[in-house]
Amino acid sequence: MTGSASQRRRILALVPHSKGLGYAVFESVRSPVDWGLKRIRGDKNTATLAKVRQLIEVYSPDTIVLEDVQESRRSERIKTLIATIAEYARDLGIAVTFYDKQAVFLHFAYCDASTKHAIAKEIARRIPALRARLPEPRKPWQSEDYRLSIFLASALCWLELAATPRAETRSR
Repeated sequence: MTGSASQRRRILALVPHSKGLGYAVFESVRSPVDWGLKRIRGDKNTATLAKVRQLIEVYSPDTIVLEDVQESRRSERIKTLIATIAEYARDLGIAVTFYDKQAVFLHFAYCDASTKHAIAKEIARRIPALRARLPEPRKPWQSEDYRLSIFLASALCWLELAATPRAETRSR
């Protein structure tokens, strides 16, 4: 194994939303391993946790990155779900890192990305494989497209990979 391969970290970012779960798995900024959406029906938290378990089994991440929602307007269900995912990952010995939306926007300030769609567009520009998933900009009367959760998950991976040294892990 080469020195760079032995230092490679696998990051799994998870973004729960009302329709399910967006995720991204990265080993470096330019090399996504996988990304996608998991639609969830029925008992959303229980079903989402089952999907998270599957993703962890498949990808064996070194770190799980989640959105810091403590001070956000996200629903109580999502806040509880994120806390439960973090607890589950820690129980497995996986490092857990949180970033809030402000950190995401600050990280993408270099390209004047002031909206989630602008961030998604920048990620799609740098990773052509994600271009097909990029939704059209939403109109003011439209709900946010759930596909944006793939790009938020990708952005969270980039933040974690860019952290020097490692991002401080905050426990709850």
